[in-house]
Amino acid sequence: MLILLIYGVIGKTIELDRRQMNKQLLGADVSLTNYIDLQYYGFIQIGTPPQWMSVVFDSGSTELWVPTVDCISCHQSKRFNPYKSLTCRKTDIPGSIEYGRGQVQGNYGYDQVQLNDLTSSQKILLVDQDKDFNGMLCDGIMGLSNDPSYDNIFDMAYKNKKISHNRFTFEIKSVGLQSLFHYDDIPQNILNQTKWVKATKKDYWTIKVQQLQVNGQNVELTSKFFALVDSGTSVIYLDLQSYTKAIGLLKNVCQDLSARGYICPCNPTENQKKFYPNITIFIEEGLIFEIPYQYYLNKISYQDMCSLGLSGNALPFMILGDVFMRNFIVTYDKENNKIGFTNTKQLNLIDSNSYEISVKIGWVSLIFAILFFIIKYSQLI
Repeated sequence: MLILLIYGVIGKTIELDRRQMNKQLLGADVSLTNYIDLQYYGFIQIGTPPQWMSVVFDSGSTELWVPTVDCISCHQSKRFNPYKSLTCRKTDIPGSIEYGRGQVQGNYGYDQVQLNDLTSSQKILLVDQDKDFNGMLCDGIMGLSNDPSYDNIFDMAYKNKKISHNRFTFEIKSVGLQSLFHYDDIPQNILNQTKWVKATKKDYWTIKVQQLQVNGQNVELTSKFFALVDSGTSVIYLDLQSYTKAIGLLKNVCQDLSARGYICPCNPTENQKKFYPNITIFIEEGLIFEIPYQYYLNKISYQDMCSLGLSGNALPFMILGDVFMRNFIVTYDKENNKIGFTNTKQLNLIDSNSYEISVKIGWVSLIFAILFFIIKYSQLI
């Protein structure tokens, strides 16, 4: 890793540069390091004196964990040394966390955690073993789910009146552009464009999906189908039916690299474009997410080929990861258990009722036709 710990203050924004690690962090914005559009991570301090650790700010999980110097089998990263922290309190309570890919285990402990000017004592899983994290460039993960039973650093700051609002925003972008993580005082230009949807659960940031289309064709969904809006996942995981429809088209122009997924032409010809499906997601409050092919191609390319940011998911829900979040700035409001999005479209009220009205008219017409037939037939006999 060439860039790990790093700091420099520009206004309210923290530039993450290891060469400036002694500079104090101020404000309510964090500049995120972007690794080829697949991983976005920032930096926190743990312990006394503080030790800098890089973490994924993960809206799809709950707990904070970092690898320690006791780790016998961990991915290549910096290790937290609890023995050098005057405030670390280790316990004998074991813990493990399993992700979609990867698992960590260790014992729980408590220590001071600092992000900018926010500091609180936090429960931390002090990891002594991890599995399948070899591709992760940062050190650990800081969970930011909406689970009310677990207090993250923003929950503690809000309860102690250190911040005015318990909310945070991911403004992530492609390589070459600055990605930011905001909290508390979200920039007004973002809030002015944000449309809100209630989270359907109180332990994961999920939203109700009303309808899903692949290239304009409806996909049959269960009545309880939902989407997890997850900053810790790199791609969009569709349900298997939708993914099968999408990949059936994409196979005409994309190459299957097996475990490495698909690669597709970054700049398709007009003829190739017809095999790139548009994905449309209809959610509550009449909001629409339109996802054209430009959104789900990861721009880091090899010989003009881009990696495909779509995958299949056998579970009865979809996951909207970084591929999605790069195009819809997402704000999580834990105070009110709601999620906000920019760049959405609003379903016109007339359009949203047109199908229902046409169905009703169709049934009425059918009933009149049947009655007319019965009357005419009765006259003939």
